[in-house]
Amino acid sequence: MLFQSMRCPVSRFLPAILAAAPLAAAEPWPPAPPDASPWLIMPIPTTTDGLGEVDAILGPLQRAGIGGIEIVPADHAPDWPSPGWAERATALSTNAAELGLQIDFSLHSGEEPRFDLSDAPNLRLSPFSTSHPGGDMVEIDLPATAVDTLGAWPLAGPPTDLAPGITDGPRLIWQAPPGPWSIHGLLLEPTGSTLAPATGENFSRWLEFSSAGVATCFQAPPRCLSLRRTLPAAADFSPAFHETFRRLRGYDLREQLPALLGSGNLGTSDRVISDFRATLGDLHLAALDDFHRQARDMGTLSRITLRGNPGHPVDLHAVADIPGIASPADPPFAASAAHFAIKPLISGTFQPQPWDDAADWRRAIHGLWHRGANQIHLPPLPAHLATGLPALAGEITRTQSILQSGAPDPDLLLYFPYHDFLNSRGGLPDDPDDRLRWLRSSGFGHAMAAFEKAGIHYDIVSDRLLASATADGQRIIIGGLSYSGLVIPEVRCLPETTAVALDELSRRGARIGVMGPWPSDVPGYPSPDIRRGTLVQSLQNISRPIEEDDPLLIATALGCPGEDYARLGLRGVRRHHAGGHHYWLTNPTSRNIDETITLSRPAAAVMLLDPTLPNRAGLVPVTIDESGRPSFRLLLGPGEACIIRSFRDSIEAPPWLEEGTPTTIGGTWTLRFPDLPEPLEITAPFPASWRSLGHPLLSQYQGAVEYSISLHAADRPTADVLLDSGSLQGSATFSLDAKPLGTAFTSSTRLRLPSWPDGSTRTLVIRFDSPAPENPGIIGPLRRIPLLPASP
Repeated sequence: MLFQSMRCPVSRFLPAILAAAPLAAAEPWPPAPPDASPWLIMPIPTTTDGLGEVDAILGPLQRAGIGGIEIVPADHAPDWPSPGWAERATALSTNAAELGLQIDFSLHSGEEPRFDLSDAPNLRLSPFSTSHPGGDMVEIDLPATAVDTLGAWPLAGPPTDLAPGITDGPRLIWQAPPGPWSIHGLLLEPTGSTLAPATGENFSRWLEFSSAGVATCFQAPPRCLSLRRTLPAAADFSPAFHETFRRLRGYDLREQLPALLGSGNLGTSDRVISDFRATLGDLHLAALDDFHRQARDMGTLSRITLRGNPGHPVDLHAVADIPGIASPADPPFAASAAHFAIKPLISGTFQPQPWDDAADWRRAIHGLWHRGANQIHLPPLPAHLATGLPALAGEITRTQSILQSGAPDPDLLLYFPYHDFLNSRGGLPDDPDDRLRWLRSSGFGHAMAAFEKAGIHYDIVSDRLLASATADGQRIIIGGLSYSGLVIPEVRCLPETTAVALDELSRRGARIGVMGPWPSDVPGYPSPDIRRGTLVQSLQNISRPIEEDDPLLIATALGCPGEDYARLGLRGVRRHHAGGHHYWLTNPTSRNIDETITLSRPAAAVMLLDPTLPNRAGLVPVTIDESGRPSFRLLLGPGEACIIRSFRDSIEAPPWLEEGTPTTIGGTWTLRFPDLPEPLEITAPFPASWRSLGHPLLSQYQGAVEYSISLHAADRPTADVLLDSGSLQGSATFSLDAKPLGTAFTSSTRLRLPSWPDGSTRTLVIRFDSPAPENPGIIGPLRRIPLLPASP
């Protein structure tokens, strides 16, 4: 079931990866595919008015560079779709199609449902335990909930089923034989109307209802049905739970209630709890697969964004046609699943804070790209960022045209110790951020951080995926991708079936590294001693294992020392393209980088591209070492990003223009505020934040502000020149004599400065709209930077 659902629509996606043709050397940017443009998330009320508001702005969004919208119902009317909604949705989808915009529709499973659940409420299992000395009548008032299982356990011998003694109330009446007795039960506690895609037919009912509503609302189905993360503990029971548990785990959970509830032997308790959590994960996986199939039955794709859900995160993400990343802080589970399953699109979104400015958004987008996303879904835009949308959308489109082309180029496989986490006392934290902090302290988290710091590209692998892996010489093959080896990071519980798969890979020549102690136990309750023997024997058969406590030593032994740029604190993504490799690099540090770097992949030519300036691209002088690896000079400011395209063969293209010696633009600045009758004039290299000028009306001013300065003949560009925005706080738009130059998103954005006739004066205007930072404004000098051909 899993690997069937992992297959993507070949006609839609595979040509972008498998049939990429070599690009002309003179064309620095590959053609942008339809999905390269950013999308915009649009919460709307489930009324016709909400759709009308969206329809009215589709044209401006398309002109700003948005490629699609994700409609998110913002309320939950019980009669949805309300009268007229379907007709308005059809009109909207028709208008969007005419503009070349695509539509996704988001289903909210974690919110109030749009149908009545009174006949089949959502339920969760609630534990019940007490004790009784035995020898007389037991009368206990049970909590006012339904009873799933109730039994009594003696010190030795089989348990007694107490279900026949439960009367209305509910109340337990039971003549207890001489004891002592331990009484344990599972009660069914209603969870209200919150839904979660974990277990139970209510989720399936909700999917059927919502999907039918969507089908009636759009003349053509949306590109995707989108399902977002829901709270994992919202509901964890269905009538089929016990039968599913028995089928998957091989025993009846109700016979092991003391172990499940933490009584008795600690080792047995851990194993039963692990099996319980694993079953929740399997049921959650099946529910997501139901969602995927329903989306396909509607003629649309499935997009699932998960964070902290029960189940193996790689296997869960592998279900959807488009896996989603919900936070730049999360491990690359979604990207790994997409790589294995040949799914070219990986969506990414983030939750902005009210005070975020454009630079914060840009950092979040960079973080999502670093985690493997290649289709950004922007949150609703605040007013102070709306004017900068075209520039931001252009940068995103150009970058994603690179990130969506070619194929992934990973180094290693990193095993995720899923069963160790299931076996942990206290269980997995429900809160995703708590879970992430808990994960970082593990051996897996240590290995992940070390690989990223060293510039080692890796994919996270599951037991299911290892079962399908093969080997070609020393390399491991999964999903058509080739890896130098596998790292097992401080794993204690490993399924014996996975150990057998590792033994077989090793027999075929694959290299396996073990960080810390070898796995010593198997997960789960049935027959652990027999299965442990299989585990130990299979691991002992692995030939030439690499045993180190340091994950970097293992990676080096596997032939993966990392990328040179990582020593500078840079982060990056590397991909194949038909003629060589692509690198996307970003500088998250506060330092200006001016260093020579060496790429790990051989190349004869290297081209640099600036995603903020589409015309700034060209070949850089390179030095080739004896291994064929190119070295070249890289300049990258704080918060900036660049694209590197390497080619196996020599190519012809214009040279890269490096930055020459800058000069400061100075003179008299004019500041205009709508709340002041007269503008302010300041003569200084830069005027600082207006909130620091001592004016009583400006200390808390939040409205629009315009800075302007005259550029004279001495400032006129005579060749290619960049305008450095200085140390800005807040996003700002630049114009020269009312002609737009661009938008500054970081503290030192560079814009192309056009030339003008000799002897004339031009007015440069810098406008801040609804600034968010504490001290917005220009707090560093503006500079002219000439662009010169790179030195040989």
